[in-house]
Amino acid sequence: MSGAADDARLLDQHANVLFRMDPQPYSDDLQKAKANYAASQLKTSNAILQTTQTVNAATAQVQAVKAEIQATQATISALQSNLDLTKTRLKEYTELKSKNAGSQFEVEKYETDVASMTDQILAQNQKMAAQQQQLIAVQAELVQARDALREATSLQPEILTRDKAEVAHAQWSFDQTTAIAPDDGYVTQVTLQPGTMVSVGPVMVLVNKKSSVLVKVTVMQNYINVIKPGEESEVALPALPGKILRAKVVSVEKATGSGALYPEGRLKSSYEPAPPDRMFVVLHLDDNLNGMVLPVGSSGWIAIRGDDWKSLFIIRQITMRWYTWFNYIFTGY
Repeated sequence: MSGAADDARLLDQHANVLFRMDPQPYSDDLQKAKANYAASQLKTSNAILQTTQTVNAATAQVQAVKAEIQATQATISALQSNLDLTKTRLKEYTELKSKNAGSQFEVEKYETDVASMTDQILAQNQKMAAQQQQLIAVQAELVQARDALREATSLQPEILTRDKAEVAHAQWSFDQTTAIAPDDGYVTQVTLQPGTMVSVGPVMVLVNKKSSVLVKVTVMQNYINVIKPGEESEVALPALPGKILRAKVVSVEKATGSGALYPEGRLKSSYEPAPPDRMFVVLHLDDNLNGMVLPVGSSGWIAIRGDDWKSLFIIRQITMRWYTWFNYIFTGY
């Protein structure tokens, strides 16, 4: 991410903000992501609601058509019963007429009733056939509506998860516009001013920690495999004349500036031979530095007691004490 520096301040233990970038572009992106998420919630919920209503309507229509078919079947059954009874009466009166015991009027009346009921049953059967076709159509609509509801229900979590991830990313980018110090301390270097474009690349603020007193020193590359963590060491500084600080080796840095990459990934190079870089060793000071002024970047001497030639360490100690005593005598102004 990149942006313009909006505020840069010194750090103390009561204020943990190093600097702020202009948050407006990232705030706009965050609001847009939130709006998209809300819109997706509304859109997917409406889609589920509409498809649910469609399923309910199709279900009701299927039930209504089935009820109509049942009613038609009941009508056909009743007509068929009346037709059977009328045919029986017609047969009886026809036999009586043949024996001159019945009237022609009754025979013709029952013949007319049989024909009428037969036509009614035929009409009801045609009606039921149309209703069955209608039932097939509404059942197909119900299947389509259920498929649409299933699809809308399954798509909602996927869409909301994607939009929620975009909101989280936008929120993270917005939060990164405020750089927070990792520990209490003092800002020793500020290469950032309001209006400066900030991006991934050079260090913009260096913080000297207060919670742990560490000293980073340089040694010749010849001694890298001799120095081990935990070994005793001594430090003498011109800023503290006449005083020897006791320390222990914490670690040896794994890289120097010669192995650094440019932001685009290209190795730094030089066309002329250069002296080898000195390697960095981190020491932890055992002495209490309360009341002492020890600026970051102070120069001095160190002596590390390695496993080899321990007896020569005392010579180095004597030399360092001469050094610090001379600093005490010839302080200079």
